[in-house]
Amino acid sequence: MPASPVRTDLALSGLATLFSVVEALAGDGSPVGLLRHSPLPDAAVSVLLGLATLARRRFPRWVAAIVVIGDWLAYTPLILALAVFTIGVYCKPAWSWLVASCTLALNAMTSTLTGDRPLVSFVAQALVFLIAPAIAGTLVRERRQQYEQITVRAERLEQSRARDVEDARREERTRIAREVHDVVAHRITQVVLLTGALELNAARGPAWVTEQAARIRGSGTQALDELQDVVRVLRAAGAPQRPALEPQHSIADLPALVAQTRALGSDVSLTLTGEMAQVRPSAQRTVFRLVQETLTNAAKHAPGAPVSVLVELRTGNQPRGDTITVTVRNGPPSGARPVNVPTGGHGLIGLAERVRLHGGRFRHEHTGDGGFLVTASIPTHPADESPEQDHQEEEA
Repeated sequence: MPASPVRTDLALSGLATLFSVVEALAGDGSPVGLLRHSPLPDAAVSVLLGLATLARRRFPRWVAAIVVIGDWLAYTPLILALAVFTIGVYCKPAWSWLVASCTLALNAMTSTLTGDRPLVSFVAQALVFLIAPAIAGTLVRERRQQYEQITVRAERLEQSRARDVEDARREERTRIAREVHDVVAHRITQVVLLTGALELNAARGPAWVTEQAARIRGSGTQALDELQDVVRVLRAAGAPQRPALEPQHSIADLPALVAQTRALGSDVSLTLTGEMAQVRPSAQRTVFRLVQETLTNAAKHAPGAPVSVLVELRTGNQPRGDTITVTVRNGPPSGARPVNVPTGGHGLIGLAERVRLHGGRFRHEHTGDGGFLVTASIPTHPADESPEQDHQEEEA
């Protein structure tokens, strides 16, 4: 446990004062100073200076000035050394050397007038009681400043680390929400639409009802399987080895997605242009999710409307290099909704985030005929993304 500053000041001031008083009373007064060979006045000055040093932390300059004058009158070397050391700790180095210079000048003048001290003794005492305390005080001050700087830097680093952790958590929550939405929203929407159609068309016969029930069961099973894949990834995020997952969706899976949507009664056309194998896997997955979400939105908001999907790889003299463009257009709704499908309003926002993460552009708007248009442009290999980053994103 560190010592109390008050106790430290009392101890140091008491020892310095005691030394000066004993020095004055033991002989015939101090050997130097204007009050030399005057024991009682010399001892009185020593006591007064010792009391003044108790305030050295709050008023280091004033105390130093008083001690310098007092030392000129009496011989108080330890009190002087304490005052010089204190001003070195609490004031700029220039103050320490100013005090030392004034003390040397006064004592040199006194020695010259009286001739009491030889030059060697004068220089030795100056080194011990002035120069050394000034240097020691300056070193302590610099050490304290370095410690304060290190403390401030550590606090800033801790705050920065806390902000980074919070940002990472926020990004992770956003990513999880996006993944769960992509996995669940499409399949559950299919289940809701199929259930609504079943409710409205139950009179079409047992065979048709059985077929619809099988489709509902298939969509629900696929939703559970894909959701379990996401959960396994989340649980294994801190594990040394991640579990083996099913291959991620790519542009090659778009025909099967369109076929599933057609089986629900939607009129969907798909056009693929270009060699898609050169597109990086993470971009292919984004294209798949974009088409999946737009088909889901079309089924919810424009049932019965024709939907056209165009995925085109543009190469050659493109301003941003080779890009893959996705255009999904649906016409106005041609029939009533089979059921009131709830919407969260985050699908398009999530798509825009996905596309921008790849350095792409995303746009959506209503068309003049009452339909809806979604367009996206994604670079095949952006310059600021390394293969390692692409692999890490694909694992996520």
